[in-house]
Amino acid sequence: MEFTRYRLHIRWLLLFFSFALASLMFSVTPIKAESAVQVYVSNGTLGEKAAGIPVTVQIFLEDTETYRIDAISDTDGNITLSIPVEEPDESTIIASALYKEVRYFSEVTFISTDTPTTLELAMYEPTNDSDSISISSESAIVFQEPTIDSLLHVVQIITYENSSSKTFVGSNPNTRSVLHIPLPPMAFDVQNVSEPGSLELDPVTNQLFSTAPALPGKNEIVVSYKCLYTEDVFIWSKSFQYPYQNIVVALPSRFKIGSNIGWISVPTQDINEESYTRYALSGLSEQSSLSIIDLPLSKGAESKLVHKSVRTIIIWSIISILFIFLLQIVRKKRYRKRP
Repeated sequence: MEFTRYRLHIRWLLLFFSFALASLMFSVTPIKAESAVQVYVSNGTLGEKAAGIPVTVQIFLEDTETYRIDAISDTDGNITLSIPVEEPDESTIIASALYKEVRYFSEVTFISTDTPTTLELAMYEPTNDSDSISISSESAIVFQEPTIDSLLHVVQIITYENSSSKTFVGSNPNTRSVLHIPLPPMAFDVQNVSEPGSLELDPVTNQLFSTAPALPGKNEIVVSYKCLYTEDVFIWSKSFQYPYQNIVVALPSRFKIGSNIGWISVPTQDINEESYTRYALSGLSEQSSLSIIDLPLSKGAESKLVHKSVRTIIIWSIISILFIFLLQIVRKKRYRKRP
């Protein structure tokens, strides 16, 4: 009997160690592969390799950072690294450097263990001169929610062109304002879709600007906002601080247009199963206006409009009564003065 119990204990122990060994085998940390990474750092303004620049290299698996290393470029502007990677074909790598208060980034690249991964990191000298900035195109799409809220909803895409070899950091060195964003009247709740949070309202001019430095070449900004109207007419107009071309606004074809001074209509197109008419700016923005009429009003705006109309009628009625009363007094005085 005792021998049988002893054998049972031995079996349980063997079974326990077998499970423990299996758990250890399956929980072994995967072996990390080594990837050769080459970073080339250059100064695009001076057209030369950048030596002695601190660079940060990061590896991401989806949106999670899995590895980070800091290095300094050599006399030829190069950095050579050997980086351990757990998921070689699914991880991405990026290099960045802070140069004269502006952070520059390389392109995001999938990392490989078969061939060396190369990253090109270009930096530029800063400038406050806006003469090289222009708007190569701007497209605004206006739509209205099914609910009547006296609001126009707008998505606007602006493409800026920096024709210089320097990074434009804004004309005012005392603020973070960089690129001026032209908006129509009564615009509010402006959101930067392309770079969330990078907007600033200039306290002096009350104009809206982006805060992201404009690198040489094209810089695209996508913003969304709302426009409030208190009457059934809204005048679409803008003021531009830079030279511009290809300014277009797309309005639902069901909107009624009162006047389109300085705008020409171009062929319609369907957006989200609705017909839109596009209008292109053909003249100077200061002399151009696009009038949208017969817009639906909210109940609050309707009551204000009725109140305003009633108040206007009352005022003119009082003025008319006073005028008649004064006229009668004048006539009486003239009548009394007759011999």
